[in-house]
Amino acid sequence: MSETSWPPIGSEQLTWDSRGLALAASRAERRRMSGAYAAAVPADIGTRQYRVRPGLAAEVEDATAELSRYDAEMATGPIPLDAILLRTESVASSQIENLTASARSIGMAELGDTSKHNAAVIVGNVQAMLRAIDLAATLTPDAVLQMHRALLQQTDPEAAGRWRTQAVWIGVSSVSPIGADFVAPHHRRVPGLVDDLMTYVGRDDQSVLAQAAIAHAQFETIHPFRDGNGRTGRALLHAMLRHHGLTRNVTVPVSAGLLHDISGYHDALTAYRAAHAIHPRRPDIEDAMERLEKALGGQEL
Repeated sequence: MSETSWPPIGSEQLTWDSRGLALAASRAERRRMSGAYAAAVPADIGTRQYRVRPGLAAEVEDATAELSRYDAEMATGPIPLDAILLRTESVASSQIENLTASARSIGMAELGDTSKHNAAVIVGNVQAMLRAIDLAATLTPDAVLQMHRALLQQTDPEAAGRWRTQAVWIGVSSVSPIGADFVAPHHRRVPGLVDDLMTYVGRDDQSVLAQAAIAHAQFETIHPFRDGNGRTGRALLHAMLRHHGLTRNVTVPVSAGLLHDISGYHDALTAYRAAHAIHPRRPDIEDAMERLEKALGGQEL
C-alpha cells in the first residue's frame, strides 16, 4: 500500500421487492422495480493511514493556517461573535439541503413557534451544532446520535437519534433502489461502520483538515440516518475541528463556504463514493480526496 492509498468501497448484491408497496403502478412496473441491486460496502478506515500527496499538502497547510488565524482573530474582536457565527453556519448548512426560511420565521421558531416547518428544521440545526460543540471533547457513536437527536427531535421525533432501519439511495426513484446512482450500505452494517469511523475521527496522527474531509465523506457514504445525514455530518465536522484544536473559540463558516460551490461539494462526495468496483472508470480515490479537501478548506474566510 502506498503512502496515500485508500481502500476502495466494495459492494454487495441485495434484492428489492416492490410487490408489497401501495403504488399507483401496474404489475409490470412493479416487477421492473424489483430485483437485484448493488449496495455499497465501505472499507473499515479506523486504522488506515492517509498522507496528503505533495501537490496538495501546501494547500492543505495554508487552509489549516487560515482556519486557525480566523478562529484567533474572531475570538479577540470587540464583540462576541460565536453565537452569530454558529447561527449563520447552521442556516448555511440547512441551505445546502435546500431548506430556507425568513429571519422572522427562524426567530419565531427559536421562541417555540414550530408552525413554519423549515424554520423549525433550521433551529434544529442550530441545536445540533451546539450539541456537537458541547460533545467535541469525546467523539463517540453516541455523540453522533445525540447530535442527530438535537437536529430532529422537534420535527421528526420518531427518527431522531436512531440509526436507520431501511435502505436509502440516490436516484430518480423514490420507491426502489433499482437503477439508483448510489445505494448506501445495508442498515445492518451501520452501527459497525460508525464505530469504525469514530475510531478514525479520534486519532491524533493525521492532518486534521484531511482527516475531517475523509471522515465527512465516509459519514455521508455510510448515510447512517433516514434523514438529516448532511446536516449531522457537517455538525460532526465542526466537532472534529474543535476536538483536534484547529478551532477553539468560534464556529468557522465551513458550510457558508461550501454554499458558494454546492455542485463542487456534491461532486467531491460522489467521487469518493464512486471510487469502487461498481463504477470502475470513475475518478480514483485520490482525486476524490483532493476535491473534498479543496471543498472544505479552499474557501477564503
